[in-house]
Amino acid sequence: MSYPTRPTAPQNDIKNRLLAALPAEEYDRVRPHLARLDLAQGQILHSPEMPLEQVYFPETAVLSYVFTTEDGVQLEVGNIGNNGLAGVGAARGVNRTPNQTEVLVGGTALWMSAASLRAEMKHDGALAVLLHRYAQATIVHAGQMQVCMRLHSLEKRLAGWLLLIHELRSQDALPLTQRAIGQMLGVRRSGVSDAAHQLQTNELINYSRGHITICNRQALAKFACNCFRVIHDEYERVFSA
Repeated sequence: MSYPTRPTAPQNDIKNRLLAALPAEEYDRVRPHLARLDLAQGQILHSPEMPLEQVYFPETAVLSYVFTTEDGVQLEVGNIGNNGLAGVGAARGVNRTPNQTEVLVGGTALWMSAASLRAEMKHDGALAVLLHRYAQATIVHAGQMQVCMRLHSLEKRLAGWLLLIHELRSQDALPLTQRAIGQMLGVRRSGVSDAAHQLQTNELINYSRGHITICNRQALAKFACNCFRVIHDEYERVFSA
């Protein structure tokens, strides 16, 4: 796959936290391999069992890892935003993925070839350390989502998921389709409507088809189960350890 490219910005203008956290000399080494592009909602970046040729550092875009079961049901197993990298397996020598990477919320991202990322990992610098920590955080994220699915109500799961997306998007208005929400919750569209309307009744969000606006983030966080905080704290450790 090839994209039209736009030059990357100076490091102090980079919105991806992994790249922004690099020492200046390391970012200068990585920068020639990066290019910025616009991603559209619903765009597929990685497909199951296809060669993993590009990796993506989201800035304003939010991505989803989606797993398709044998009977065709699609479930979200993780999100990637401005704190991460889509295709982190490439940093560990993996050249294929069992999941699909889909654009959940359109926006910008920086991309580079998987080969360039693997070459950078051989320097064993700050990016390698950050990506090892980030890979661990994604494992915790996926595991906590399974715990949440088994133990908590649809409404509490939706509240926590919206908080995660809000952190990655940094905007109260979230253009989210019923299909995308259904993939996360593992329910049909009627279940999505019921859960969203319950949060709206509690004046936590405004909900219309394809659009959700968070009205009271503090109250939404209080309503959500603790899974959001577990996942949030794990990603913060990537940058604080």
